[in-house]
Amino acid sequence: MNLRTAAFGISCLVSLNIHAGVINNGDFETGDFSGWNTDIDFGDFGGNDFSVLNAEGNNIAAIQIDAFSTPGDFSSTPLTDGFFVNTLSQGLDLSGALGSTFELSFDLAGLSEATSAVDGFFAESYLVGLSNAAGEFFGADGSFGSFLTEGEIDGLFEESFSFDLAESFTNASDWTLEIQLFSGADPLTGFTDSFFSTLFVDNVALTEVALDTPPTNVSAPSAFALLGLGLAGLAFRRNTSK
Repeated sequence: MNLRTAAFGISCLVSLNIHAGVINNGDFETGDFSGWNTDIDFGDFGGNDFSVLNAEGNNIAAIQIDAFSTPGDFSSTPLTDGFFVNTLSQGLDLSGALGSTFELSFDLAGLSEATSAVDGFFAESYLVGLSNAAGEFFGADGSFGSFLTEGEIDGLFEESFSFDLAESFTNASDWTLEIQLFSGADPLTGFTDSFFSTLFVDNVALTEVALDTPPTNVSAPSAFALLGLGLAGLAFRRNTSK
């Protein structure tokens, strides 16, 4: 697995043979989830589990879970529908030239209502991976697992990621990119801490790369504007509390 974060720059592979648009609406600039599937594990009853927010002119997908009208109070009114996990997914077009591979890149950010400084805090976690028709998860190297496994949201983070997919994925069918946000819960009681978290997603791209093309290091642009993210999170809380 080849993981590079924005702190060190994304290593981009350049090819003369590139398929454009293999990720549909990867930057969410349509203002909605066109091309994507949104799955709420407990049924969609009109909550705000998925939204597309505009942060300083840039549309960003937001997945939220574990929101309550009174923060930290499990007995108050739930503002999101997901009980365990919310999933954003899209089927992948991995058709390519013989010997080519694919690079998958995306920007993630997280914002939690509470942090580990709060008593009883249980961090929400996120996972990114490829699933097959049987629902099994795989990492970039083609083995069982995921790209990012149960990363925790504790306050605010933002990173850009890039993965080189194994050659075995090229021209394989029935693969789906899944981005999941899990509710944090007490392992003994199973109850949530009732503080919400949001996972922001942007600039999801899948690029075909000619085999043995040398990487060219370029500086990675900032994934998100922190001020915009903060305002987006606050706006979400105000909207769902009405």
